[in-house]
Amino acid sequence: SMMQNLLAEAHRDLTDLDKKADAIEEENKTRIKHKILAKMLKGTLSTAFETWRENTVENNSVRKKLTLTEAFAEKEKMLDEFKTLVTEMNNKDGEWFNDDNHYKDAMTWSLDTKSGIIRKYREIRSERFKRFSPEIKHRVLISKCILWAREGTVYRILSNTKQFPWHAVAEGKVTEVMLRPELSNEQAALAWEAIEANYLRFQALIEQGVEAEGQIIEH
Repeated sequence: SMMQNLLAEAHRDLTDLDKKADAIEEENKTRIKHKILAKMLKGTLSTAFETWRENTVENNSVRKKLTLTEAFAEKEKMLDEFKTLVTEMNNKDGEWFNDDNHYKDAMTWSLDTKSGIIRKYREIRSERFKRFSPEIKHRVLISKCILWAREGTVYRILSNTKQFPWHAVAEGKVTEVMLRPELSNEQAALAWEAIEANYLRFQALIEQGVEAEGQIIEH
């Protein structure tokens, strides 16, 4: 029953994410339209057409169609992944759940899968996802939702490298890190993002008077 409720909540949350993502895309359309109108007032019609082609045809329309197609297909796949977990748990007999460790595992799998689904779908519907290379998009789409429950694993999926302590940084277990020279520009950017997230998270907790577990990476 609890897992069925979590599945229903995940479905609702994904629908809410769709609405928010669609609203952002509408705002982007309006921004582009205003930019075109401004060009028309200040310059020539041909200049305005070039602005429209640059912002809409090349950067938005084609990419958006591909991204939305991927996103909606992935949404159903993610919910199916959760349904499969629910079915597996329903097929287990009562004795299995009488084991405290089994019950704890079932709870953890369910909560992590729901959390992972939300985080993964939020990434897929983000503006950043549209800018990812085909290789990164592929890694994101084929990854299991449960892996997205941990921030460090998410960075590991996006970067496709073990040459950085993603989990230690995300969980605040280190105060110093070194960016290795073999990291690509894209991987290094993700590393800095993880460091910044660590810093801001712990600074916010300190300002709230909350004792934070972990360490701040000074930078």
